[in-house]
Amino acid sequence: MGGGFGSIGSSAWSQTITGLTIGQAYVISFMMAAEGETPTQQLTVDMTSGSLTAAETFTSPVTNTLFWQNWGSDKYTFVPTATSATLKFSVNNEEFDVGLDAVSIASATAAVPEPSSLLLLGTGLLWVMSTVRRKRLG
Repeated sequence: MGGGFGSIGSSAWSQTITGLTIGQAYVISFMMAAEGETPTQQLTVDMTSGSLTAAETFTSPVTNTLFWQNWGSDKYTFVPTATSATLKFSVNNEEFDVGLDAVSIASATAAVPEPSSLLLLGTGLLWVMSTVRRKRLG
C-alpha cells in the first residue's frame, strides 16, 4: 500500500465485517513491513462504520533491507456498535509501499475451559494434595 516507487501517494483498503456481536470486543491481527527505501513506515487502522473505536496508527519495524523482509505483528481492538462494521487500512504520503499481510479477526473474549478439562484439573489437584498430606503424616 502506498504511492509506489518514487511517487508520493496515499492508498486504502477496506472490508465490511459481518456477523459481529454488538458490545463484544474483537481483535484485528496483522503484519506490516517497510519497503526498505525508508527505515520505517506508518499504517492507520480505522473502523469507518459500525464502531466508535478511534483510529490507531502503527509503525513498521525498522529495516535497512529492500522489499519487506522485516515483518512485525500488530493488533487493533475494536468494539462494534452494529452487527457489521467496515475496517479500513490506509497510508498517507508514502513514497514507497507499506507491506500488509496475515490480516485476521478474532473475538477478544477468553476461552472457557470444557467441563472435562476442569474435572481433570480438579482430579490432579486432589492427587497432589493427598500426596503432600501422606508425606506429612508418614
